[in-house]
Amino acid sequence: MALYLRGKTWWVKYTVNGLSFRESTGVKGRSNKDAARIREGDILRDAALRTAGANTRRVTRETPPLDLVEQYKAELVRRGRTEEHAEKTAYRIRRLLQGIERVEHVTPERIRAALSRVTEAGDTREGHEPKPLSPKTANDFRACEQLGKLLAAEIPTERRVCYLLAATTGLRRSELRALRWHMVDLVTATVTLPARDAKNRRPVALPLRKEVVEALRSFRGKAEAEAPVFAAVPVTPTFYSDLVTAGIIENEAAHETAEGVLDFHGLRVTFATSLARADVPLALAQKLMRHSTPMLTANVYTKLELHDGRAAVARIDTGTRPSPVEARATGTDGKPPQEGHKSGHTRTEGAPNSMSRAALRMTPRGFEPLPEA
Repeated sequence: MALYLRGKTWWVKYTVNGLSFRESTGVKGRSNKDAARIREGDILRDAALRTAGANTRRVTRETPPLDLVEQYKAELVRRGRTEEHAEKTAYRIRRLLQGIERVEHVTPERIRAALSRVTEAGDTREGHEPKPLSPKTANDFRACEQLGKLLAAEIPTERRVCYLLAATTGLRRSELRALRWHMVDLVTATVTLPARDAKNRRPVALPLRKEVVEALRSFRGKAEAEAPVFAAVPVTPTFYSDLVTAGIIENEAAHETAEGVLDFHGLRVTFATSLARADVPLALAQKLMRHSTPMLTANVYTKLELHDGRAAVARIDTGTRPSPVEARATGTDGKPPQEGHKSGHTRTEGAPNSMSRAALRMTPRGFEPLPEA
């Protein structure tokens, strides 16, 4: 083994199984010998691994990306994904990697350019009409108003219960499809998903609201424990048809709105938004949504609007008295709170407006006047 300077570039000479090899380190300049020695170590390590029949980072870097895509597709099938899902995923990755010959050529700039190209071109698979891919995320159903209209619409009971369960648990379409009655405990009001049926491959138990338990109990009838909860989870055309029936959209083509796309996944977005509007801590919302990071819960799935901001600002305590109109609206009209008042506060629980905050002390019950000296 030897490291030598050839022209301006450092080279490595080494022997494997009696055969001599020369390889450039890619490091130039006599003063950069230390850097060349580091590359020499990498080259010798890769040579030893190749001799032992092990994959090396170099081999991976030089592998055509499409070969790795096919390996990933096979891995998806091995993990239990359908052939259709595996092929659709592989197709999308192949489009992003189009024109890239080696893994080491995959850079953020090339991926950004590919994303722009794919978004503009849309789905070009054979048998699919070209349609631009929408970058918009699934829209929510305005938490109560539109969701209430969907649940009150003249649609089959099975679909109504399915929509209700999805909007109050965040269960995905594939998870609803895998749900069996033995996973639903109507006594403890929980639904349990085994790891094989959850997207993140982790078992989970989710709480059920009272009205959901009642709806499931009425819907089950005499179904066996191993029977699927839903014979069929609504497909996309059926879902759009139900939105039209509920009066949420005028026609099935109107599911794409300025705010986003109204689709089945929007029920999961509605669940996340409803948690935020109920002041559920982000850490708990992330756990209920089963997200890997709170950033995904807060920035992608939570769709808060101006009226949510108004409600939050209205709760800010500025330490000032309410206006006469506000006072009459609450029934106090300038009178001190009485014991048992509907607000649930006594005189000592809130900060008295007649005193400066400097003359108060914080106690477990709230603000109280300082004792006289």
